[in-house]
Amino acid sequence: MHASTVIALCALALSILVAIRGEWTYRRERDDREREGVRRDEELGLLRQQVEGEAEDRVSHRRAELLCRQGDHGGTPSPGIDEYSVLLHNVGRATAHDVRAWIANEAVEPLSNAQSLGGIARDHESPWFKLQLSAEDSRNRSGKLFVRVSWADGTGPHEENLAPLASF
Repeated sequence: MHASTVIALCALALSILVAIRGEWTYRRERDDREREGVRRDEELGLLRQQVEGEAEDRVSHRRAELLCRQGDHGGTPSPGIDEYSVLLHNVGRATAHDVRAWIANEAVEPLSNAQSLGGIARDHESPWFKLQLSAEDSRNRSGKLFVRVSWADGTGPHEENLAPLASF
């Protein structure tokens, strides 16, 4: 073999080794970038959760949350009318303003007159109040009846079914 052939083969082998080393370096750098991308995505996810949690906490400080408790049920001095005793408890962090309560069916249609209760401060209850409903609507129905309540707080107006009326 000629010296020039040996030199050419050595140069070829050296070129192949440099190319292999370059490929390993490229793959290692690519893997490092991918790991860094995953780490950044995880960090951004944690920051997003933290921001969302802080925003939700700020909103919860401005929101009232009402729960309904039911008392007795019975007729009234007026025949054909059923009365439901109810009180509302504010377990939220803000005062509920302009609170109104009434009886509604599952289709959210009002079946009784609304009772205006004013405001309910946080960790306070309304006085017991009575919701009246015709005995026919009270007893002869296909679906459930609900105590439906509307109020306003620091996050805006709300209206929801708080509790199904207990069947008596």
